[in-house]
Amino acid sequence: MVRLMLLAGSLLKSSVRWGLGRGAKAPTVAPLPVRTNGRDARTEAVEALRVMTLNLAHGRKHGQRRTVQRTHRENHMLEDVARLIQSHRPDLVALQEADARSRLRGNVNQVEKLAHDGGMAQYVQGDHVRAAHLVYGTALLSNLEVSDAISCTFRPTPPTFNKGFVRATIQWPGQKDRPVDVVSVHLDFLRNTHRRNQVEEMLHTLGRHHRPMVVMGDFNCDWRSGRHTLQHLAEALNLHAWSPEGDGHPTFPAFNRRLDWILISRDLRFRSYQTLADRVSDHQPVLAEIVPA
Repeated sequence: MVRLMLLAGSLLKSSVRWGLGRGAKAPTVAPLPVRTNGRDARTEAVEALRVMTLNLAHGRKHGQRRTVQRTHRENHMLEDVARLIQSHRPDLVALQEADARSRLRGNVNQVEKLAHDGGMAQYVQGDHVRAAHLVYGTALLSNLEVSDAISCTFRPTPPTFNKGFVRATIQWPGQKDRPVDVVSVHLDFLRNTHRRNQVEEMLHTLGRHHRPMVVMGDFNCDWRSGRHTLQHLAEALNLHAWSPEGDGHPTFPAFNRRLDWILISRDLRFRSYQTLADRVSDHQPVLAEIVPA
């Protein structure tokens, strides 16, 4: 108990240091390196792109709220996610709450490990939280050539930890004249006002795009309750969702709510859309096939 109290105090101090406290600076946007994984990106022409999104929940699997996990248990959970990726063979995977190397995660970079074990060619990783012994954020894994990657960390929203998104550009395989912008995003879970502000920050960064776009992630709201969040983002970027008003596809079983979404621009359409039954996190993975409209 004493050790946990000391750890909580350390994280709180670090949260202020790294911009989670009052008086913090404006959102930050920075270029990201594209990491390769010893595999060649796909170049053969394809009709459809397979995309997946998953809130990794730091490798906690069924939502256990332990801050510290035993390394062997965490690695076992990551192996389950890697097998999921291998099974469904997506071209792109958007991850949220994905950890970089830190003492609390046994110095395992979860994004790097999943890219390697899942057989993905490249990845980009944005670290929106950098506290004592804890580094995590959003990421994209890709089997397609990735370029022009950036990370955006939203303005702090204490007492919750920082959120943000990564954005990159891929080429539709076999079509050099069809670049597509792809995004992995995580919005605040506690307050809708902060989610609305974060959407405005996204629009400030993404709003003047002229390419097809795929935005995936954990929005922490459904279509109805997120009228000024999810719908506003979709309308502003001319995106659409699969059956947004329907009651199906809950992705957060604890509350039976659809919090995880894949949004695509109007020059693309869904050929298929699934909320997968695999329990590799407290969130359900979402898998879709996308084709030109």
